[in-house]
Amino acid sequence: TPGHAIHHLAYMVDGAVICGDIGGVRFNKGPAIPPCPPPDINIKDWIHSIERLSALRLSKLFLTHFGPFDDVQEHLAALKGRLISYTRFIREGMKGGLTQQELIDRFEEFFREEFKSLHLNEEMLAIYELTNPPWTNVLGLVRYLQKKKEAL
Repeated sequence: TPGHAIHHLAYMVDGAVICGDIGGVRFNKGPAIPPCPPPDINIKDWIHSIERLSALRLSKLFLTHFGPFDDVQEHLAALKGRLISYTRFIREGMKGGLTQQELIDRFEEFFREEFKSLHLNEEMLAIYELTNPPWTNVLGLVRYLQKKKEAL
């Protein structure tokens, strides 16, 4: 299941999958978000891997960060949507000539605004920012877009 990294694998056991970072980061009832640090991010491969997992009609996802989730289809759909949304946000900023620091600042605000719109508290936001720092997502997505020059 490449995408987050070329070497990542998912393991299916009795209708559940241990998916590692390809399944995103999620805490409790919070959102599923994609960890996109450099150097290996490949958005097209990641979307394909999400779609492969979704087609299996799994009963449960076990994430590295953090735990089991039963709402597999909703989780994967939300993860795919955020992966596309994050990539588009960074691509538009790059097209607009933003510096790396400007991209980081704007993406951090974009990230925080999404959490506010989901009515998640500051403690939950802090946990997500610690586990999946927004600035690392910017670096990974910028590297991917510069390297691949691909559009979604």
